[in-house]
Amino acid sequence: MGVLRPTHVGVLVVAFAIATSVAERAPASAVQRFTFRLEAIELLTTKNDVAPGGQSKGDVIVRTNRLKNTFPWFGLDTGDIVGSDRLTLRFVDRRAAIADGVAKLPIGTIRVHGRVRVRAGVPEPIAVAGGTGTFAGATGTLKVLPLDAGRSTYEYRIVWP
Repeated sequence: MGVLRPTHVGVLVVAFAIATSVAERAPASAVQRFTFRLEAIELLTTKNDVAPGGQSKGDVIVRTNRLKNTFPWFGLDTGDIVGSDRLTLRFVDRRAAIADGVAKLPIGTIRVHGRVRVRAGVPEPIAVAGGTGTFAGATGTLKVLPLDAGRSTYEYRIVWP
C-alpha cells in the first residue's frame, strides 16, 4: 500500500479502525499494512562525540521530537501535535549505529530498534520492533526524511501479522 494522499483523508480514521479490528480477528496467515507520515520537530539533540572527532565508534546521538500530523491521523487535524519521540543512535563504527527509540502516539507507542547504516547523519530505515496499544506486535520500518534544520518527516510502514 502506498503513502496515503489527502484524497484518502475522509476514510482514513474509519479505514484505520477497520484495519486494526480486522487484524485482531484475522487468521494467522493474514497480514495488515498501514503507512503514515508525521512531521518530527526537534526539541533537543545531545551528541557525545568521542575521539576521533567526527562520526565514529562510541559516539552517541539522542534526539527528542514533537510529532505533528501531516494529515488528520488519529482523529486529530492536520498540524495538530499527536505525540513525541526519542531516538538514540549508538555508533558501532563511522557508518553504522544501533538505533533505539520510542514514539508515543494517541493510540499506542511504536518501538524502533536495530542496526542501521548512517549517511550524512541520517539513518537508513529503522526496524519497527513492536509497541503498545494498536501497535502491539507490529513490525515494519521508520524512514527519516530530513526537511530542514530541526525538522524531518517520519514515514512509518507498519505491518501486523
